[in-house]
Amino acid sequence: MRFTLLIASIFIIVFTKQAFLQGGISKADNYFYGLELINASESYQTIFQNHETNDDDRALAGRKLAYISWHFYNDLDKAREYVKKSLELEKYEAYLFKDLIDYEKESKNFEEAKKVYQQAISKLKSDKKLNLVTAAYADMVLNEAFENIKQKQVLDTVILNSAYQKIEIVNKKEPGKLKAA
Repeated sequence: MRFTLLIASIFIIVFTKQAFLQGGISKADNYFYGLELINASESYQTIFQNHETNDDDRALAGRKLAYISWHFYNDLDKAREYVKKSLELEKYEAYLFKDLIDYEKESKNFEEAKKVYQQAISKLKSDKKLNLVTAAYADMVLNEAFENIKQKQVLDTVILNSAYQKIEIVNKKEPGKLKAA
């Protein structure tokens, strides 16, 4: 009888804890989408730093922290840090790499974005994941070309052509994957 109560108690504790942790990401998301950024950041931070939380939720929390850091506080270093720590969890890597390419592109760090793309293609194995980061890479190359035109700099037609070829491949594999430039 004692043994049965002990087992039942353990199950209750484990399932209650999981329900609490699942509620944590939902609660953080509610704060985020309600633009309560301080509460969202605190909630995501709690999830991100809790090593007992499942890695999926930790990676998602890290991704949101990176988004908040860059898009609301213009803190690229912090966004990079969250993405890199989230990548260590080996969850949602394609989205994390894509986000980091986008952040580097938006801050006009085109060379850094190219390095992130190289890291992504060396790590990612699935075509769908590669297509996602390749689309972000091609968008970054196009933005770099626009920036070079504005600055009256020489265009790197080799890299533009390479990006174009990559986009054609992505379009054939996954029509509709790309948004219009």
